[in-house]
Formats: sequence, structure tokens, C-alpha cells
Amino acid sequence: MNAINQNKASTLSILTSKSEVEKQNAKQLMDIIGIAAVEAHASDVHLQPMRGKISVRFRLDGLLKE
Repeated sequence: MNAINQNKASTLSILTSKSEVEKQNAKQLMDIIGIAAVEAHASDVHLQPMRGKISVRFRLDGLLKE
């Protein structure tokens, strides 16, 4: 393999690794939110993207609560 192909392979490997880390972090976050929702006896979970963060609200007894 020449140097250019090796560089492309290394870049692809880094991107794949970063993608896998992001997927794992997202899965862990969803697990945490799901567990919290079950423990709170929430009927709904609302995720609202905001600038630089995500708002998570649970519906408890008919009302949305953060």
C-alpha cells in the first residue's frame, strides 16, 4: 500500500472510531433518559434540541416537567 492509500485508510479508521464513540455515547444517554423516565413513571419523553444542549421533559400526571 502506498503512502496516500495508507493515509486514507488511517483517516477512515479515525472517522469510524469517532463515529463508534458518538454512537456509544448516544446509546448511553438514551439509556439514562429511559431509566429516569421509567423510575419517574413518565408516560412520554420529550426531547427538544436547543443551542448547545437538549431539553428533556417527562410527562407526569398529564403535565410536562423538566
